[in-house]
Amino acid sequence: MSLILALALSAALPGGAPQVSVEPWLAYFTVRPGQDAVQEFKLVNSSTRSMKVTVTTVDMGYEKDGQRSLVAPGTSPRGLGLWLSPPPAQLQIGPGGTGSFIAVAHVPPGTKPGTYFGGYRAVVEPEETDEESARRRAITAAARIITAFGLSMHVEVTGEDGWRVPHRFDLGDAQLLAPSSARPLKLKIEVANPTLVELKITGTLAVFDEAGGVVGKAQFTELHLWPGEKRPAEATLGLPFAPGGYRATVAFEAEGGPVASRQLSFTVAPPHEGGRKAAGATPADHAH
Repeated sequence: MSLILALALSAALPGGAPQVSVEPWLAYFTVRPGQDAVQEFKLVNSSTRSMKVTVTTVDMGYEKDGQRSLVAPGTSPRGLGLWLSPPPAQLQIGPGGTGSFIAVAHVPPGTKPGTYFGGYRAVVEPEETDEESARRRAITAAARIITAFGLSMHVEVTGEDGWRVPHRFDLGDAQLLAPSSARPLKLKIEVANPTLVELKITGTLAVFDEAGGVVGKAQFTELHLWPGEKRPAEATLGLPFAPGGYRATVAFEAEGGPVASRQLSFTVAPPHEGGRKAAGATPADHAH
């Protein structure tokens, strides 16, 4: 099982710059069911104010639009909040100081393979002197600055023998906007994760002219797809294109998994024709 602790924590005080950070913000573990993953996390206060940090355990859920949410432990179908050790109820971190806590994720024996999500919710607020508190209360519109952040943990569980769920993904509908003198080439393609594990997917766009020469290349936006999730990957190639026919080849790869490709054709019309779009996928994707 691969346990990914992806933690990002910052708090903004008057003046704007982030004042509290967490180290490390990302840690990886490989653990089988029934074992523990243990990591110490340090919170660094770079401000000149004392900070109070309240930490609680959470499940993580996600919506169809890719938005993540923090919910109570035990409420998300693939949540792991109930596996986590209780954090300290509160951390007091002085100016320029450091606080820490030990995160322990215990994967129950017999847990089915797949990725599970959860972590901690941290609420950061500056400590006030009595004088500051009285002054704030005297101003009706004044509010104490309190910032909440998610410290996320992603757990990929393997079988008892270390077997991992095979990584695979599906390419869906593609939209290609052919370039013109006023706009770059843009391509958007749906990528779906039908598995029970989280996938990191990267992609490359390559464009060839009618003679087979390479015109240019671009990277697609990197995707981190949760189980059952589908989202578009986008690439832009801002190069001048002479009138004529072109072939766009897209290739995607899942970390530790397969490669899938697709070809689309388009035509760039002469300027006096105003440019036109003509895109179509080959009869089948190519995967290996």
